[in-house]
Amino acid sequence: MTTAPQTPAAATEPESPIQSWEWIAASLGLLIVLATIGILLWSASQPAVKAVAPSVRQVAVFPANGGLTTVEVQVENLCDETLIEIEIEGALTIGTQAPEIASATITFLPAKSHRTVFLVFHSHPSDGNLILRPVSYQLP
Repeated sequence: MTTAPQTPAAATEPESPIQSWEWIAASLGLLIVLATIGILLWSASQPAVKAVAPSVRQVAVFPANGGLTTVEVQVENLCDETLIEIEIEGALTIGTQAPEIASATITFLPAKSHRTVFLVFHSHPSDGNLILRPVSYQLP
């Protein structure tokens, strides 16, 4: 009598099913890859903002020693270029007097960032008209 050849035991056992944590890890990896591709495509589709003058705005006014007044000014670079040597000027005019000028220089302002400077005046800005402006800046 002949018997059928026996197969090794390992060949007849089914493969172990994929564990649920493997599916979670694979899904997380896929999600990260898709998110990265989406961010790159979105960034590439945005129009580039060339160098424009930084925006300047008054944030706060508070007293300083010796009867002086300090004006906190935020300078924001909205463009895609780094700016250097940004000169900020504040002119405080009270009545018919000559304007009181204060200035500050920011040496380095990266793209899409902001810095705070402080301008000091002898008079309080609420007594007159304060005009803040960027005077000059350079591209590196």
